[in-house]
Amino acid sequence: MKNKVGLIVEHYSFRSDIRDLIDILSEKVDLILYINKCDEIDIKERGYKYRIINENKFLKNILLKRIFSVFRKKHSLHKDAISWKLRKINSKIGAKQLIQILYFRLYEYFPSILSYDWLLKRLLLNNDIVSDLDALICLTDIRYDELLAKCAHYNVRLYVYVYSWDHPVKLTKIPKDNTIYFTWNNGLKDDLVELHSIDPEKIKVIGSTQFSYIEEYKRKVHSKNLSNDSGYIYCIGTKARIEMFAQEVELIKYISRFIVDNKLNIKIIFRPYPNIQNKAKSLYEDLKSIQNIEFDMYDNDKYIFTKDKIFDKFDKINEAIVTIHTGGTFGVEACYLNSVNLFFTYKESQFNAQKKAPYYLNLSSISNQYHLNKYLNFKNANVINCEHELDSALYDILIEKNNNKFHAYNNIVSKLTKLDSMDNIAIKISKTIFEDCKDCKE
Repeated sequence: MKNKVGLIVEHYSFRSDIRDLIDILSEKVDLILYINKCDEIDIKERGYKYRIINENKFLKNILLKRIFSVFRKKHSLHKDAISWKLRKINSKIGAKQLIQILYFRLYEYFPSILSYDWLLKRLLLNNDIVSDLDALICLTDIRYDELLAKCAHYNVRLYVYVYSWDHPVKLTKIPKDNTIYFTWNNGLKDDLVELHSIDPEKIKVIGSTQFSYIEEYKRKVHSKNLSNDSGYIYCIGTKARIEMFAQEVELIKYISRFIVDNKLNIKIIFRPYPNIQNKAKSLYEDLKSIQNIEFDMYDNDKYIFTKDKIFDKFDKINEAIVTIHTGGTFGVEACYLNSVNLFFTYKESQFNAQKKAPYYLNLSSISNQYHLNKYLNFKNANVINCEHELDSALYDILIEKNNNKFHAYNNIVSKLTKLDSMDNIAIKISKTIFEDCKDCKE
């Protein structure tokens, strides 16, 4: 008999790997999806069993959540998490923004005493929609407190998949009681142990669903054989806010001028971030007028990401002379594909847009995040901190055609997370749940 397993659906329309994981898991367990009302039509069309999440609005719960948010336990890198929250506030400082910044500063001095389990044990519950489950899977960042409180109340084991490489630092809700964690790699496992004091026996390394597409792509696609006499530089944007996107635009223009000044028969293909702010799109017009720049836009159809679209991105990375990014999983993907790639950190650059941005939106500070330092920011020729270093790297790659010193970096980065197929990741999840349930029954 299959285990009855719930899965809280996050990012369904945005992330194709989540959709594919659900497809495969539904064949291995009796899967019940816990969804928002907005995803119901999509989920129903695919024939999944589902339940709508209705978080209650009890006054006691609202007060408890406020208390928890003020006095929750802090980890040693919580200032990095505060910087991340600062990047979400409006750059035009008004009364609301000043209050937010003041709260973040005062938060440093609040007692750090309350665990997330403390909160879950005290929330008032409404209707029971979990007691028939053997297990519930959720992705970080955790949002549905009452649903998890029901799991705690009815002794339903929770399986938390640390879905992103920056989440150990950003996480504020860390359940420990009757909870097992899944991670991409041993580095994220170590983060959970060191930052959140999770028992290492309760952490299972299963691989990355996001990177499973690279594993499949590498099995199907041969290595590139490209001449540097012509071709393109693939520039990948990773920022959505206009203040940050403006800094990426200046970088693209700088690379464009290098190409023109050195009379190179090369173009730039620029892939902006998909969820870019509407007001930032006006910056496209600047780039459209530059002859050697083309755009690789995300199609605005039902799903921003599908396997076909992701494979098209891999093709472009694979066929580029060099891929340039400003910090993101694109850089890791380029390393797996053994493509020459540069990580531009902005740490010592002098672009005008950097000077105009508040410090928390300056890409020099954003490039210094813990996860980027851990997985991308090594002392290699591929990590570029300023315009002079960029000139030197582009000269080596495009003019001298000497790529040798840029390949060692790929090996360092790609070893940090072992690739695995989506099917194998789903098997590890279902097998862990099956064995845990068997042990409980015995």
